[in-house]
Amino acid sequence: MTEYKNVFTGIGRLPGTSSIQIDSNHTPVVHPPRRIPVAMQDKVTQELQNMEKAGIITKVNKPTSYVNSMAAFRQSAHCYRSQRPK
Repeated sequence: MTEYKNVFTGIGRLPGTSSIQIDSNHTPVVHPPRRIPVAMQDKVTQELQNMEKAGIITKVNKPTSYVNSMAAFRQSAHCYRSQRPK
């Protein structure tokens, strides 16, 4: 990673806007929410709020055709991350 240090700086946002083309024959999928352990709920909520403030994610308050579930896991002693399951 030291060779490409200039590529791996910041949060990884690319400049400008982009759009995603979806095949019209594809059926939308709505995944159910995954349960987050009670002991992690406050930390996960805080991390989501931090990601929203940083412009990494955007809160959506209306129904959408596609919904992907999120899995939360503890990365280190004080760091909680979320990712989309594969």
